[in-house]
Order: sequence, then C-alpha cells, then structure tokens
Amino acid sequence: MAQATQGHMTLPVEVGQEDVVLDLYKRWQADALRDSDGTTMPDSLAEQDCDIYSVLCIVRADQEFAKAHPEFLHRKYLSSFPLTAMSEELVIKPLEGYCAEKYELDDHSEPKRHWEVRNRTTGDVVPAEQWDFDAESGTVTVRNCTPFHEYTASVMVRQVWDSVSMYNALTNGWTGDKIRSLDPYHPECRAHLKRYFAKWLEDHPNTTVVRFTTFAFLFVIDANEQNQDIYRDWTGYGETVSRKRWTTLRKRTATD
Repeated sequence: MAQATQGHMTLPVEVGQEDVVLDLYKRWQADALRDSDGTTMPDSLAEQDCDIYSVLCIVRADQEFAKAHPEFLHRKYLSSFPLTAMSEELVIKPLEGYCAEKYELDDHSEPKRHWEVRNRTTGDVVPAEQWDFDAESGTVTVRNCTPFHEYTASVMVRQVWDSVSMYNALTNGWTGDKIRSLDPYHPECRAHLKRYFAKWLEDHPNTTVVRFTTFAFLFVIDANEQNQDIYRDWTGYGETVSRKRWTTLRKRTATD
C-alpha cells in the first residue's frame, strides 16, 4: 500500500480550540492552517511545520488610526425620510430614523457641493441657496417651501461602524469594538496602510500566504434606529462613495 503523504488539505483554526485543531491537523495530514474573520492564529499552531495562511483586511486593520482620522473613514450617501412642510420653512434631521451607532454626518464633505435637497412632490431639486446645514445640531433648514409638499435631504455620512463588523456583531454575536473602515484613496491614508502592512509582515514571520479581504468597499447594508436592516444589497456598489476618488478621476479625465 502506498505511503500516505501530507497535502491537499487546508484546515481553519479557532482560538480556544487549539488541541482539537492540532489533533485534526495530524490525523488529516493537512499541509496548511488558516485563520478566519473574527479569529487569530494561536502561536502554538502558527509554529507547526506547514503553510500558514493569514487573513488581513488592511482597511480595517489599524483601528487606532481610524479613530484618530475621521476624515479618512468610509463614506456613503443616505437620503432622509420624507417630511411634509407645514409652512415655508422646514427643518430636516437627515439621520433621523437611521442607526446612530453606524452613521454620523460628514462635515468634511462640503454640503453645498455634494448634498442635495429635493421637493419629492414635484421632483424638483431645491437650489442650494434655499437651504443651510447646521453642523452643531445636525439639521438642514429649507426655506421657501411649498406647504404640504414632501422634502428630503440627501447627505454624505461617515460610517463609524463598518457594515461587516455590524452584521457579525448582530447576527453572529461577535463582541468587541465597533470596527471602522478606511478609504485608501486618500494618499496619506494609503501611505499609512502600506507602512502598517510592512510592519505586519515583520510581526508575522510564520505567515506564508496573506489572504487579503476587502481592499476598499463592499455591499450595502442600511440600518434603522433599532439596528434592523431597512435595505440590503449583497451584490451592489452603493457603498463605493469616495470624494478623493472622484477628485482623482476628474483630474485624470481632464488630462487625458
């Protein structure tokens, strides 16, 4: 009978189950161990004589940097829920009805340039000079409204709780900090992430393959005040908003 050889088996690991994983690794003659989202590779397993596959989501890896630099956070557009004007002035709270743990208004995004107020009854866009944003109160005040017409404010928000982190916390019971995701299109942010990755490689000498996940943006999950889904699109690109990327693309187009 031919001698069994090691190979063709990659075994996932789980913190707290080192003995079980090591037993399966030997009995199944695995040639690779890999960590997964939500767990790390224990030293006792990383030191085995096999390939080590390490998962890394670079845009979510350095949370201290993400917390210190809200200007580099992942952004997206949200439309406020429609409100009926009862007079010629209407005050809209754009984030009313949305998850306060996930979103905050982006006061770096030049509201008059990137936001929009619309009369939903007529479909007309309200001129920017007829509305103002107050950052302290987080409200948009619309003037010269038509009474009994509905209005919305479409605004740019920062995501202070990454969609994947939120999904796993609520669905799979993961605990820990609310993870923030960075926008790597900002040159300063991208340079920092490259330095972080270089240091990460030094700190993980046993890793033979880096399994990258989520370089930039991903699917859409919008949540209400009770952290329940109000919209989800696993295949869409609604969360690909990046002011810096727009600027870069416009500059490239202008020079082409």
